[in-house]
Amino acid sequence: MTNAIRAYDHNYNNDHKKILDFIRKESPLTMPPALVNEIFNHAFQLTAYEKNSCITDTDLYMYLATECEPVTVEQMNAYNELNNDYDSWIYSIDELKEVLHDESPITIAKMVQYGDFNINDDYFSFNGYGNLVSFNHYTFMSETENGNDIKAALIENNRLEYFTDTDQETIETALEYKDLIIDTALYMVSLGY
Repeated sequence: MTNAIRAYDHNYNNDHKKILDFIRKESPLTMPPALVNEIFNHAFQLTAYEKNSCITDTDLYMYLATECEPVTVEQMNAYNELNNDYDSWIYSIDELKEVLHDESPITIAKMVQYGDFNINDDYFSFNGYGNLVSFNHYTFMSETENGNDIKAALIENNRLEYFTDTDQETIETALEYKDLIIDTALYMVSLGY
């Protein structure tokens, strides 16, 4: 091992110990080692969001969103509900009869004719003119890309029921220790991380 590598390794170990000591000192109570490590890992990942020595709650929400599963239709609809955008609601193709139960057959035929509808697709919505637009799961995923803004908004508004159990557990822990994670990330930035 060269001297440069030994020096780097020594500095890394010292910084790592300083950061773990910082977490333990700043935590409100004695934490189990696994929780200290989880906070360390969140803070380390959050350093990538630092701008001008500042990390905000919004940065934490965005980081947590990137750690979650891809966006789902349910999350998209919850996001639309947060924004009072019911015109963008997405329905499963199985809900077609239920959603259109008040419409006459002629009206439904016009909605299909003037829209872009394929009964073999997975989902449907309405365009700006009230016509049917359908799309498959692949199209939904490609158009929402990773959906991090959607997931971050749900996290910020504490709509965690739309996440998987694993994601929900991670988010709840991170939100419980939000200030400690952000302070630790800023401390890491001051150490050059």
